[in-house]
Amino acid sequence: MKKQRFTGPMGSWMNKHLALRRSLGFIYKAAEYNLDEFDQYLNKNFPQCKTISREMVVGFLDSKPLNKPKTRSQHISSLRQFCRFMFQLDTATYIPEKGLQKHATSQIKPHIFTEGNCSYPYAATRQMGMRGSPIQRYHQIRPY
Repeated sequence: MKKQRFTGPMGSWMNKHLALRRSLGFIYKAAEYNLDEFDQYLNKNFPQCKTISREMVVGFLDSKPLNKPKTRSQHISSLRQFCRFMFQLDTATYIPEKGLQKHATSQIKPHIFTEGNCSYPYAATRQMGMRGSPIQRYHQIRPY
């Protein structure tokens, strides 16, 4: 049985927001899940809410401490869009600022290759008789 979505206090507004965004050509599948999670959070913690406050948004993000920064950033993006929609109807609505979450950063792990690491693939292709192979033609090792 499919779970009933958007049953919380802002559920009907979330449906209208998604319908509007989809009418403009957006797919909005991930945003639907994000907004549904937020709606469930509001239903549990703020069942009588009429407007969205900073406390609600921050509380929702804090309720998911295991989410990675990129996931949290996606949640904030979905919530920002919805809050901007709600702001048109009620100017007391809080719109999450972009700096609410630190930007997601990827860790770059350098690997220092030895001369043996670099020459092994070329030696292997020479032994197989693959002169002029794509590895030899397109990949070059350049020392710095």
